[in-house]
Amino acid sequence: MMTVIVSEHDAHAVAIVGNTHAVCAIRCREENCKPRNDVVPRAEETEKAQTCSEATAPLRRLSSGSHRRRNVGVNARWVNACRRRRAALLRSKWRHHSGRHRQRIGRTTRQYICSLRPIPKRQPIKLKAISLLFTTAAALAAGANAFAAELDTAKIDELTGLKGKLNQQEGVYKVTFPRAEVPVSVDGWKMPPFMGLGTWAAFVKGAHSEAMMMGDTVVFEDEVNVVLSTALENGLEVTALHNHFFFDEPKVYFMHIGGSGTVAQLAGGARKVYDKIKEIRAANPQPKNAFGYEALGEKNSITATPLNEIFGLQGEAKDGMVKFVIGRKSSMHGVEIGKEIGVNT
Repeated sequence: MMTVIVSEHDAHAVAIVGNTHAVCAIRCREENCKPRNDVVPRAEETEKAQTCSEATAPLRRLSSGSHRRRNVGVNARWVNACRRRRAALLRSKWRHHSGRHRQRIGRTTRQYICSLRPIPKRQPIKLKAISLLFTTAAALAAGANAFAAELDTAKIDELTGLKGKLNQQEGVYKVTFPRAEVPVSVDGWKMPPFMGLGTWAAFVKGAHSEAMMMGDTVVFEDEVNVVLSTALENGLEVTALHNHFFFDEPKVYFMHIGGSGTVAQLAGGARKVYDKIKEIRAANPQPKNAFGYEALGEKNSITATPLNEIFGLQGEAKDGMVKFVIGRKSSMHGVEIGKEIGVNT
């Protein structure tokens, strides 16, 4: 919006455009727009015009030029007061003029009156920051409530037998417990379970199912086979089995489990895995260091012929042992690879 403050003469005005003050001369160049000289303005009109002109004189001096700084001393109420005085003066002049000049003054007066609106104050930055903080907190709380409504977290707690915790930013509900029942040492140092012996399962809303779960399960050597079978039998996926430590006693492994489906299927499958671990440790509190079967003899005496017929392949025989290598074709970085480079069973 452009605000204009006009002095006592129609030919001179002060224009305030945006944040830049500029003094511009507005002169009527049309001959038919001259005011009537036979009408003498009243004394009160002259006094009002002179008051407005004297008030705007400092503004004209300080705001000259198109690239000066904004005059921070201009008061919004003072500007509106001058504009109101000018509007009143224009109304009085309108009565003394006729023709096109009268129409022009009328339009200018209406523009002044319409532009008289309060100037809003800037909200302090601190209040804006506080408002944004409360808005963000409310949004996070709403997101947490929405997540709780979509996934039955109470059911997850009930089925897993654990108390979970919700990460509001990521929308993940996670249950965890430490494997503290078996002391573990790494390079002779007894390691606290908090250092890296935690079993956990995390649940999130699925894209094509009710939920998706991913977890890491701490297992000892004598638990691996049974726990892996239990996970697969209950509809879970086993995607990795690896170790984290060197020179650990007893040996500790980490089994990645996961899957997509219903909360009951995923949380129930995780509970079966955890119960199987407890069952093994209840029978043998200390992990075994062997399978427990009869030891194999030092000399081997396997005959290759029956196995070759079964597999339909020619195995490699040596020292009473037979080895079969089954390869597959693949490619990597544009290069065809196969059995001899490692794509084999």
